[in-house]
Amino acid sequence: MASNFDDFHARLKQAIGNESVNSFAKKCEVSESLLRKYLSGDSLPGTKALVAISEYARVSLEWLATGKGPIIREDATGKHEITEFKDRLRITCGINDIRTAAEKLHLHPEKLDKYLSGEEEPFLNEKLELAELGHVNPQWLIDGKGEIKPRPSYEIATNKESYFITNLEGRQVKYEPSPDLWHIPVLSLEAACGNGTLISTESIKAIFSATEVWFRRELGANPANLCLIQARGDSMVTTIMPEEMVFVDRSCVVEPCDGIWVFRNEEALFIKRLQFFPGRKVEVTSDNPRYKPYTMAISESFALLGQVIAALPLRRL
Repeated sequence: MASNFDDFHARLKQAIGNESVNSFAKKCEVSESLLRKYLSGDSLPGTKALVAISEYARVSLEWLATGKGPIIREDATGKHEITEFKDRLRITCGINDIRTAAEKLHLHPEKLDKYLSGEEEPFLNEKLELAELGHVNPQWLIDGKGEIKPRPSYEIATNKESYFITNLEGRQVKYEPSPDLWHIPVLSLEAACGNGTLISTESIKAIFSATEVWFRRELGANPANLCLIQARGDSMVTTIMPEEMVFVDRSCVVEPCDGIWVFRNEEALFIKRLQFFPGRKVEVTSDNPRYKPYTMAISESFALLGQVIAALPLRRL
């Protein structure tokens, strides 16, 4: 696979053309220092940077990544018709060596090599998992149709009144969620930084919108896995203040580690700092010293819902 990427720096230089490196980097939302490393051959981009460069430079993603196919992208919609699964998988891998790409996709290097060579092709359920791990649209990875980037799986519920908002000039203007942004749900679910809040019906009461680049840069997270909920109580002061909105990353429950979590226990919802111990035990700590820590056994009534990674006003936790 490496031989296909030996001349990536030359293709990148061709894509940049006469534009300054500084200007090109800003418009692609890639750091200038990283772009210079790509140009010198000292580093290779991942999938996100590769897509950003392709879309801004209006060059074929397949050509940029592998040197194959036409240079000019035939469409400007972000849709890339690449007929071979192995080539779509190669783009999903980013420009990495076999071992790095295999680690990213949770595959044995030899198995990934067979997929990339076209010798074997994964089953449908495996393709869906590869799409999730590679942060690409499952439909695109399976059959090459649609956008490369995935979109949130939920629908934004709006009522008639929410279609009009007041702009900077004080006029009422029609509001429509932008397809160029990611729309993170603000859930009506509330989590207690205290004695626990009983869970009521969960619904989306608002949305928080930003670009995918913003979510990944500011939060270090895939926006498809995020939601916002409101904290109640003072047990996590001064880390989380009462009534603050917190970003919750649902994907972290796969491999939980010590940190601040939203969890359910006996039908109540909490935000606490958790430390995990062998024997299915967890220590629950409040950052407010007025609240004493306690240890509990993980039972059927206990469930991790997501890790708290940031709060508004924006600060990483």
